[in-house]
Amino acid sequence: MICYVFKRRRRIDGQIHESREWFGALRMEWEHGAPRKWCLVTADKREAERLLHEARTLAEKRHYGLAPSAEATKAGEQPLNELLATFLEHLRVIGRTDGTVDKYANMKVLFHRCGWNLTRDVTARTFCDWRARSKLSGKTLNDLLKNTCNFFEWLRRERFVTENPLEFVEVVKLTPKSFRRALTPEQAQRLLAVAPHERAVIYLVAMQHGLRRKELQGLTVADFVFDTPAPFLRVAASLSKNRTGATLFLRPEVTEAIRSVLPKNAEPTAKIFPAVARISTLRRDLAKADIPFEDAQGRRVDLHSLRVTLGSNLFASGASLVVVKELMRHSDIKTTLRHYSDVSQLPLAQAVANLPAFNVPKLGTLLGTQTGTQTGVAGCHDRSHSVARIAY
Repeated sequence: MICYVFKRRRRIDGQIHESREWFGALRMEWEHGAPRKWCLVTADKREAERLLHEARTLAEKRHYGLAPSAEATKAGEQPLNELLATFLEHLRVIGRTDGTVDKYANMKVLFHRCGWNLTRDVTARTFCDWRARSKLSGKTLNDLLKNTCNFFEWLRRERFVTENPLEFVEVVKLTPKSFRRALTPEQAQRLLAVAPHERAVIYLVAMQHGLRRKELQGLTVADFVFDTPAPFLRVAASLSKNRTGATLFLRPEVTEAIRSVLPKNAEPTAKIFPAVARISTLRRDLAKADIPFEDAQGRRVDLHSLRVTLGSNLFASGASLVVVKELMRHSDIKTTLRHYSDVSQLPLAQAVANLPAFNVPKLGTLLGTQTGTQTGVAGCHDRSHSVARIAY
């Protein structure tokens, strides 16, 4: 380790001139190269040695994680919104979608409502106090907590902070509840019958292949391949929720419906469904088909319910759980079971009817009683007498 104070000397016009103020030179034992030298801004040697000792102590504490880094000290004076802007730019550089970036950008509202301006203002207590006053749903609160924790984990990796202040905040416990339902085959057919042709095609593709809104809007002419014995469409990884591309084989009725809406002489990059029905439009189509938007249990029908319809129909057809998971393009099989199996659409009565039949013998033919199991023996009593209790 190199650690000493000195006065800088320079030769000017043949004469050596010594600086009035003291300088410090410091290189810790884990560092390499020339020592760092800087002016200590004092003409008192003892004061200069004290300042150099403080710098050495701070460097040791930072090295062993006992003090904030120089980056963290600088970031502590930078507004949170500026750090968030840097984080959002980082997300764009590594290829996150615009939807993901917008989701994290909404943290500005959380900063304002919690009164956070700097990183040192962020505490678990202020977040929990705001959460207790908030009227937001439990899922929204948990999403905000998760996003903020991800933001602070990035700050920690960049050495802008030494810890995540919300690391040990518990999430809100949610009551598992299904708020979507699947359409029955009869309801699905009525919806396709009353909707305008282009919307009916969108509904059909969503019900038969489980495409999400963003995936439907991003489909282009080049994504469909018809000149093959088994026509299929490709879902780009940039559109898929799990960031994984997929190949979906088309049913004959879907192939015919897609061909009917393909624009003539369209460019390969032309969008097929540039506008997907909003919830208000779908509700009008449901009303025309005499399908209630909400049932007695409060479960609704929206565009994503058509994806639930696919999952429920696959289960009802007897497809295995692994097959359903792959066709639904889920990363976790728990998601398939929890949200995409509407038990009201499953053939439960048929499953019970398919169980093997067992018959209970009639009362007069029961075996195993004392009367039925004892047989008389020649030269003996017909029945055994009760054994007398003997006292010993």
